[in-house]
Amino acid sequence: MKQRSTASSRPYVIEPMAEPSEHDNVLFPNPYEITAHAIAFAQMMFRHSSFELEVSLLQDAITKEEGFGEQRVNQWGARERPERKVDREISR
Repeated sequence: MKQRSTASSRPYVIEPMAEPSEHDNVLFPNPYEITAHAIAFAQMMFRHSSFELEVSLLQDAITKEEGFGEQRVNQWGARERPERKVDREISR
């Protein structure tokens, strides 16, 4: 055990670290498990990229303007989005 002094010059004892629990395995996975997760993550990112392309093509088809969703002026942040949406009442 180590002793250190505080600002008031009184020594104190540092307690030894507790033994790792079963929950620590979540934070520190087995190194052999990381490879499978990395590959799955990369596959998900490629699928998401394909999805974003389809959304962009859908926006182009709806607006009849090529590259509509890729233009900076048409990209809204999460905080702006509710203010910029057009509210329309459905008349009955």
